[in-house]
Amino acid sequence: MGFSSKGTALQIGDGASPEVFTTVAELTKVDPPKFGTGTVETTSHDSTAKEYVSDGIQDHGETAIEGNWLPNHATHGSTAGLLKKAKDGALSNWRIVVTPGSGSTFTTTGAAFCTFEPKAGAPTDKLSFSGSLKWSGAVTIS
Repeated sequence: MGFSSKGTALQIGDGASPEVFTTVAELTKVDPPKFGTGTVETTSHDSTAKEYVSDGIQDHGETAIEGNWLPNHATHGSTAGLLKKAKDGALSNWRIVVTPGSGSTFTTTGAAFCTFEPKAGAPTDKLSFSGSLKWSGAVTIS
């Protein structure tokens, strides 16, 4: 049996010590970072098939985000929200909290660069946004 992803939250860190995380409003899609290492091909003339070894470096990739765009909301705007993080082009701390129906949580926290693309669309469309988090460095799980 699977669980609903309802309640999954993307949170922005404020950079203070101790750091406070604020949940991004109206999020419609986010996936936790991936986990895995790169590989290096080690195939030689003696090999009977391609061979690889781990390079030992974690690569958490890029996380796509989507939501309903609220231009005046603090977590979307140019003062402290997604738009500011994208315009600044600096690493920020992020947290993704998944709360499956079991009542437990799966939380990933790490530093990432943010992209943010607001969309207005046709007169009958809703305001929306898409973007991404490009993870840099270690991501912790709790």
